Amino acid sequence: MAWSRTLALAGVATLIAALVIAALSVRGGYITDLPPPSGRETYAEVMPARVAGLDAQISAWPPDSTVLRGARARYGMQAKLEIVHAGSVAELDAYVEQQVRPRLADYARRIDGRVDGRWQLHGRGEGRLFAWQNDTWLFLIQAQSDEVFDEVVERFAYIRHR
Repeated sequence: MAWSRTLALAGVATLIAALVIAALSVRGGYITDLPPPSGRETYAEVMPARVAGLDAQISAWPPDSTVLRGARARYGMQAKLEIVHAGSVAELDAYVEQQVRPRLADYARRIDGRVDGRWQLHGRGEGRLFAWQNDTWLFLIQAQSDEVFDEVVERFAYIRHR
């Protein structure tokens, strides 16, 4: 009996997470299932060249990984945009667990959920963080203000406002 109650609670928690993510995507939300990069582009080609009047400073990301490849664009202290590509979903999940999910602690409001096997992370408070999975790709936008966040969204090809 206790086992079935545990299963029921887990099901309810999963349903709540799915409803929260669904509500966010209906109310404004973002389209994040656009085709990811082919892998033939340079990161300078896919990252916005300028945000908040600042030129992109692009570097390899994560810096010490032999399993993952990607890049981070910094726009001064105003914004960061990260793209990480993994060889498998399991590798991507491990990276998110170790490197991305802990960043949510910096935000007053946090949402972390998975729908249809894809996760999204949202953080709001002093600034914003939004990260999403698209197959074996991770995309992450972190900005100091809503205006700068929206500017990154407008200039980045792998996310759109609904």
